[in-house]
Amino acid sequence: MELIRETRRINKNQITINIPDEFLNKKVEIVIAPLIEKKKKVDQRASFLRFAEKNRFNLPGDYKFVREELYDRQNFS
Repeated sequence: MELIRETRRINKNQITINIPDEFLNKKVEIVIAPLIEKKKKVDQRASFLRFAEKNRFNLPGDYKFVREELYDRQNFS
């Protein structure tokens, strides 16, 4: 199955679509929807690093993480 996918910036109420010969005399579905642009991963990484820098804190020198204590907790609230 052949598929045509285009992204265009629309600045008037009409568009022209060139159709391949394989589609002639066939039923086709035409869907027009606004493009939802994804944020760039670089922006997400930079945002996370800013958040981490803003919310960092120092642990005491004698701090030791004990996973078993975390699992022993009954109520996380």
